[in-house]
Amino acid sequence: MEAKELRIGNLLQYCNQTVHVMCIQTLSDKYDVELGYYVDSVGFQRKLSDKDVKPIPLTEDWLVKLGFKKWNSKGTTYSKGVLILHLRKRGWVVNKRFLEPKYVHQLQNLYFALTNIELEINL
Repeated sequence: MEAKELRIGNLLQYCNQTVHVMCIQTLSDKYDVELGYYVDSVGFQRKLSDKDVKPIPLTEDWLVKLGFKKWNSKGTTYSKGVLILHLRKRGWVVNKRFLEPKYVHQLQNLYFALTNIELEINL
């Protein structure tokens, strides 16, 4: 995952927890990015950088959390608005094209680019 892929509101993983990108700030010419703050179990705010977090793999569970609906009984096609995702051997394919989002933040960015609406998480 590269820092330049991220937008405010993207979902990422930090210490097995889901966190939102709260801010993006370039710290040097090397694209070091400050992603915001994480409140730990004791209540302290800690800064996160792109080196601290991992992308969340795109799974059927995440599609449901993001409001996608299953189209068929096999569970291989999901849709939300104009976006249709098909599960193929190589991964998720968008609208039967060659776009293959592998991570939740990539799907969030694609959905926003197509609809100008943020994907909201349903927990």
